[in-house]
Amino acid sequence: MPAKPKLLFPSALVIQARFDERLQRQHRAADAQARYRDTARGCPTCQCPSNYLSWIYFRSHPWTWAEGCGTGGWLTMCDVCDAHIDYFVEEVSEQGQPEPIKLIARAAGMGW
Repeated sequence: MPAKPKLLFPSALVIQARFDERLQRQHRAADAQARYRDTARGCPTCQCPSNYLSWIYFRSHPWTWAEGCGTGGWLTMCDVCDAHIDYFVEEVSEQGQPEPIKLIARAAGMGW
């Protein structure tokens, strides 16, 4: 029997993020594909290359942000295999801070 595909986040939350037009408009998949081109993996099951996967901007549930454990970033997903492949974190919450910490802006400022 084949192994079940790996899911990094609950499917309902991923579907909600995927169809959140406002969230997806705020983040450009083409920019993420260019930024993560060298590290994004293809699907290990069907061998679909990373540039053909779905790139979804995902933010964890609101309660996680209030608790200081929220994250936001790019989730790559193979629609054929229903598997989450990679998660590129771009923002995190810190308990007691009202705004998320943007990791990409920090890295750009530090020359990474």
